Amino acid sequence: MEKGGVNEYWTPKQELIWEMRILAARNFAETHMAMLLRDTMKYDWRSKESRRPKAQARLRIALASDANLKELADLEVSMEETNPGWIPGLDRALRVTERFGELKEERAKIKEEGIKSIDLEVANAS
Repeated sequence: MEKGGVNEYWTPKQELIWEMRILAARNFAETHMAMLLRDTMKYDWRSKESRRPKAQARLRIALASDANLKELADLEVSMEETNPGWIPGLDRALRVTERFGELKEERAKIKEEGIKSIDLEVANAS
């Protein structure tokens, strides 16, 4: 169902559409989420080719400022609010603060573990 780790339905047209969405993003959070969505649809995450986009996502988080992480927490919580299961009366500010703390912990963990340069290299087609 895939060719070189890329899902078979992924076309140059899909690539162009997602590149336009990424370029249209207004801030770090929108850019990060658009790139995650594109990479999730494009790659089989078990493949060798997916190492690079996964490492790039971790690198974006590792290099993000506190303001960027707060932006991302805000976006994630706003998406939660529109989904079934959101608890009415849940204080939005509390949830954003919690998610911001989680993202800061994730950033610290990534920085501690590091990112291998081999994961950022383009996979060679065999």
